[in-house]
Amino acid sequence: TFLAVDVARIHAINRSRSTGVLNVSVLRRFGDGTSRPVAAFVRGTISNDVQQRRDLEFARVSEGQAVYSIASFWYSAGQPYLFQIEVQADPEQGPFPLRFSHTLYPD
Repeated sequence: TFLAVDVARIHAINRSRSTGVLNVSVLRRFGDGTSRPVAAFVRGTISNDVQQRRDLEFARVSEGQAVYSIASFWYSAGQPYLFQIEVQADPEQGPFPLRFSHTLYPD
């Protein structure tokens, strides 16, 4: 519910107390200390504590210099979820795995 109505509409995200949004942004760091957003291939899954697993469907969004991938998903309040994400920013290298868990509550 924290997502503004106009932003949700632009990106076709259903706003509800049981819909979560995952936003993945990839930055390439340069030798001079600066960084720049880059487009990356992102895929992943979400699973609950009884191993019910769903694929996350990411959509790439470009707004000016910003590039990110977003996925929305349904969740039950108070239940822990395991997110397993793979990010591949360079087609010459394998994907970078990310794994984290989080318990979600409505706003």
